[in-house]
Amino acid sequence: MIGVTLDHRLHGQGDFETAAADVAAAAGQARADPRVDPGRLALWFFSGGGPLLADWLREPPGWLRCVAATYPRLAATPDAASTRGSGQRRRWPAVRTCRSC
Repeated sequence: MIGVTLDHRLHGQGDFETAAADVAAAAGQARADPRVDPGRLALWFFSGGGPLLADWLREPPGWLRCVAATYPRLAATPDAASTRGSGQRRRWPAVRTCRSC
């Protein structure tokens, strides 16, 4: 078993596309390592990385064997302009459209 950690660039709600690209690039780099079986990878997401797992669940590549989540954040913080005072939470679009989630 080989473990890889990633410090993706998720620093705010607008950074999810960048962070998702970081995760995909890291998975590609891990699969290219000669010590890794490129047909058997698992991805593990923590906390704010929760929305990043939805794309992997919606369209899992053939090499993906497992997706794990530890206390994932699956809803956005209420947007002050659209939900002020309502107490509502918006679900991330990728999670909202994931049929197998």
